[in-house]
Amino acid sequence: MNSPSDTPDLFGTKKVILFDFDGTLVDVMQTFIEICNMLAPIYDYPPIRQEEIPLLKNRSAREILRTRLKIPFWKLWGFSRRAHAEYRLRTEKVSLFPGMKHVIETLQAQGYRTGIVSSNSTETIGMLLQRDGLSFDFIESSGVFRKPLALKKTLIRRNLDPKDVIYIGDEVRDIEACRVCSIDMLAVTWGLNSKEALEEAGGDTVETPSELLARFLSSKQLTSLAIGSSETS
Repeated sequence: MNSPSDTPDLFGTKKVILFDFDGTLVDVMQTFIEICNMLAPIYDYPPIRQEEIPLLKNRSAREILRTRLKIPFWKLWGFSRRAHAEYRLRTEKVSLFPGMKHVIETLQAQGYRTGIVSSNSTETIGMLLQRDGLSFDFIESSGVFRKPLALKKTLIRRNLDPKDVIYIGDEVRDIEACRVCSIDMLAVTWGLNSKEALEEAGGDTVETPSELLARFLSSKQLTSLAIGSSETS
């Protein structure tokens, strides 16, 4: 973990922080496995075993769909639609990663504008955020393989300069999408893809929510926040 200095990381100069949702803010790995295994008989692939998960974390979402599940291209849209429908039936199993609510609220209190750009639906995301008492300036939805387009549209729709924006995600495809859009990216290692896969794709990684927060705030700000928290507890 990088120890914070008296000045924020390069990312401390950013004005807008965009977040992925599934795998970055909320833990969906076991729900993802459960849905894939429920759909296995329909799409004729072997169910995913728990011991496979570490290997799958080294693959992109595209690779998992095409090489592990072996879903033909023309069936991907139908698979995605059914998977999202099953996801909505399991939202009670989806929870924020510990510490992420504090990260979001702290960054917002420090003046950062925050948004979500995710392949999940805005309706599902909004419902889960309301449940957990979080709000963002905006939420944008993309298709499974359309994140570059979604990011470009978000920049235009929200009148954002790419130099002012950083994206926080958990997948290799997030890194690829940000590269296409000339947006800086910070990858978290607690989601779908492993630290090794993210770094191999050229991602700058953080391993804990506290490390993520430290990349945006100075050590003095973090100390002040810690003192304020202890005084009010």
